[in-house]
Amino acid sequence: MYCQQALNRGVPQGSVLGPILFILFFDGIGTILVGLAVNYLLFADDLVIYSNDTDINNLMNKLNVTLQNINNWCTFVGLKLKLDKTTFMILHSRYDKTIPDNLNLQCNGEIINRVYEYKYLGVIIDSNMLFNKHFESVQDRFNSAIGALMKIRRCLKYNVLAMVISSFCLSITDYVNNIWGPTKINELPKLQKKINCLLAVHQYPRLMKYYIKSYWKDGQNAVKRKALALKCEAEHKSVNYCNLLERANL
Repeated sequence: MYCQQALNRGVPQGSVLGPILFILFFDGIGTILVGLAVNYLLFADDLVIYSNDTDINNLMNKLNVTLQNINNWCTFVGLKLKLDKTTFMILHSRYDKTIPDNLNLQCNGEIINRVYEYKYLGVIIDSNMLFNKHFESVQDRFNSAIGALMKIRRCLKYNVLAMVISSFCLSITDYVNNIWGPTKINELPKLQKKINCLLAVHQYPRLMKYYIKSYWKDGQNAVKRKALALKCEAEHKSVNYCNLLERANL
């Protein structure tokens, strides 16, 4: 069943031409940003304005003017700017202590919330560009993927396991790695080590005992635990990880 209905504004959801019509409709926002000394990124209906300045007051004034112009354009074309979902962030060095905490950005009398972390297109950006929270998120998702593959490794052939690792694990660590990766250059080898262990356990099942907590409970005293640790280290050193990674094309 269907019915006809006149639309005075907007784009109907779920229509075939909806995305194209929305792009044509919303793309005009770029014309009002020309000459304001700001840059912008547009992803569907999500708009990001960014600019730089050596003077924080000049920067805030520039953003205030830009935000007001955007709000005026939205009103003109029949849109409403969601100010309660609008936030701003100041990116600066963690050693720069000159950035005040009471920065004020307003639009139509409403105060825009300042944030120090924001998730944009899957990346958690912080004001100091350290990406600590993002790396924690990457680690959690990566560990979950490795743990799941560890459980089903016996059901997969080596080439299939390599393909699944590439799809479910490396897709997590490689996503915009060129942006956040350089800040975590010393942490990334820990993730690679887990991939190495997964491949080694698949090829050498005897190593699996070292990843079971009950195995280490046998070494209650320091002497036994040290002996187990030395044995574990020796068996892992005998594994040719370069060969495993080359065979898996990882």
